[in-house]
Amino acid sequence: MPINQDNNTADFLILQYSEIDFLINRKQFTGSSSLTQINKITSSIPYFDSYTNYNSKNLILCNVDKFLMDKYKCTNPSILKLCLIFNISELNKELPESLKNIIFEKKAHEDIIGLFVSSLVEIKPLFLGDFNIN
Repeated sequence: MPINQDNNTADFLILQYSEIDFLINRKQFTGSSSLTQINKITSSIPYFDSYTNYNSKNLILCNVDKFLMDKYKCTNPSILKLCLIFNISELNKELPESLKNIIFEKKAHEDIIGLFVSSLVEIKPLFLGDFNIN
């Protein structure tokens, strides 16, 4: 995680939900885009259920918003959604064949995916000494 050496902080994207906030290291995504059109697909992979157009090509979306609401029983007060652009090479392991097949079938970007999240976000530096990581 890139750290600001001057004050021992790192930039985090804070996803704000009614009951809880979630943090994503800012360096883990390369950009963002508003979602104007979402196309549903049938998928055997939970939460990989849609795609959108990004830079004149299809972009497979992982519905992180729905995952967080299902897993943590939280609610999202925002109707608007945001797409975080995530570089697949940042993953620690090989993509499952089923996801590779979806990318191939939809003629989608092969090096990036979109993370579908709430638009209630804020980027701010957080002091790393405040985290209790065991």
